[in-house]
Amino acid sequence: MKNLTIKAKIIIGFVIVLLMMAGSMVISIKNLAHVNNMLDGIVESSAEKVKLSLEIVQDALNVIRAEKNVILSETQEDITRYAAVEEESKKLVQEKKQKLLKLVAACSVAPWDISLALELISCAPEAT
Repeated sequence: MKNLTIKAKIIIGFVIVLLMMAGSMVISIKNLAHVNNMLDGIVESSAEKVKLSLEIVQDALNVIRAEKNVILSETQEDITRYAAVEEESKKLVQEKKQKLLKLVAACSVAPWDISLALELISCAPEAT
């Protein structure tokens, strides 16, 4: 190093700094890509859970609406039609509850908390 000129020493210093910057940039890009993939997974999972929860609530409201229509119906045809709508909505609620349970089971939530939450948002009685 004693034989090098000041110009060469400065150039070597800048090259070393540039190489360190390039290395840190590569590491940062890899880490950001990993964080982005993790965030995408979280967002997609959460969005699916919220979507299913809202669909369960909507189907539960359809059950209530169909029950009221059965009560207020004047003809047997209307009663039969609304009863069929009610049963279909109950089936949809149960199917979506199972899908939601599978999604939430992948998370670290106690199973009794999941069941309690699903019972609270679902007003359709369980099939016995």
